[in-house]
Amino acid sequence: MLIARSLLTIINLLLLLGGGLIVGVLCGRAYKRRRMQTKVTPKHKGLTLEALAGNFTVCKVTDYSGVNLSDKYCFIGKTGEENSLVCETSRVPANTTEREDDWRALRVAGKLDFALVGILAELSTVLARRNIGIFAVSTYNTDYIFLKNARFEEAVSALEKAGYPVK
Repeated sequence: MLIARSLLTIINLLLLLGGGLIVGVLCGRAYKRRRMQTKVTPKHKGLTLEALAGNFTVCKVTDYSGVNLSDKYCFIGKTGEENSLVCETSRVPANTTEREDDWRALRVAGKLDFALVGILAELSTVLARRNIGIFAVSTYNTDYIFLKNARFEEAVSALEKAGYPVK
């Protein structure tokens, strides 16, 4: 009885550690592992993305004195460690200490309700499956996804194929 109980404990541990095939063979059964779902089905029907014109820069600044808050696009984030800024590349202030240029942007069209859940998760999953990195910014009204220019067209194509039209 003790041997049977020990064997069951070992089998359960192997199953927990992902050894389903090994345990299945030990038990005389062949189990196939389930594959992760590979297709993202948009839960948010009617969601449209807009491609913004121009190039953007993500940067760190010493302070916000050189930032024109009336610019069309100006996203700031402040912590105890840094002052971050995302702006049009042509509007990068002189007091920038670090910068990453060559970003393009997609905006989720319209005003989003705070009750909506998972929009960025859906979009980033589509792009992550293509190994396309993003820099996301959310505002009160909507979400913005920044993508490196070299992968922008590929990202737009992947999103459109997944059911997210891009204007």
